[in-house]
Amino acid sequence: MDEYLIVKIAGFSSLQDLGRKTYMSYGISSNGALDTYSYLLGNELVGNSYPQASIEITAFDFMMSSTTDIPICITGAPADLAIEGNPISSEQRVVLPAGKMLSVKKIRDGLRVYIAIGREIDVPQRLGSCSFDAVGMLGERLRNGHKLRLKESKIYYKQICGSPWSIDVCDGCDVDTFRDYLEQFYGTTYTVSTDSNNVGIRLGGKPIVGHKPTEVVSRGVAVGSIQIVPSGNPIILFKGRGGTAGYPIIGVVASADFDLVGQMRPGDEVHFRRISLAEAVKKYKEKFGPLKLASFIK
Repeated sequence: MDEYLIVKIAGFSSLQDLGRKTYMSYGISSNGALDTYSYLLGNELVGNSYPQASIEITAFDFMMSSTTDIPICITGAPADLAIEGNPISSEQRVVLPAGKMLSVKKIRDGLRVYIAIGREIDVPQRLGSCSFDAVGMLGERLRNGHKLRLKESKIYYKQICGSPWSIDVCDGCDVDTFRDYLEQFYGTTYTVSTDSNNVGIRLGGKPIVGHKPTEVVSRGVAVGSIQIVPSGNPIILFKGRGGTAGYPIIGVVASADFDLVGQMRPGDEVHFRRISLAEAVKKYKEKFGPLKLASFIK
């Protein structure tokens, strides 16, 4: 399935890279990011192994969302930065969750802000660059409603750490028990409890109440199973779990995200994303496929 960045308010923005370096003799300007340092810094901090196209925002407010969880880093002039109204910091890699709105407002003490993306944007190259050239009309300005397709990452898997954690989940064996509560479960931001350990990661948030049954006959459970206890709160059964459990299981963490669960700290926020089994298998292969030592994972 194709994944996109979706521009809601473009203001005066465009895609820029390092520009066209060897065409001045033909009357073609280099263009590229006007603040090269901020452009390169964002790419470095977001974790790109080489500079990718970034969004250059000039003066005016900008808003966008993504159809997939995506790492970003914002650099350049100071501005009011937020995801769904929650402030974020510049010069730090953060995750823009799927469907959430990123806003850049009130640019000040400078003119331009850069959004580095931790994925390659599928944009045509003109003379070796995607940079917008207003004179030669190479590249293009962004516009309201603009959809920027993201290329599938083929370099290596980048593990995105830090709160808020975004964890992929497949349907559990009792998913039908929670058919009226799935929207609530996947729409809730949970908080990692201090009462968590390697046996289970306990989560606080809006409880799921009213489902039937609240208990089941004890049975074997897989690592990453998310059970809903009678209080309505989820517990991720982790690698120190016992062999059996007796509460209904709404979902199971995708194997590729086990490491993220192992990094969660008390007080961290976490939300879940529902994926298919095929997507979970694909993600696992993308993460561990390039690792020579992955054959030792059992």
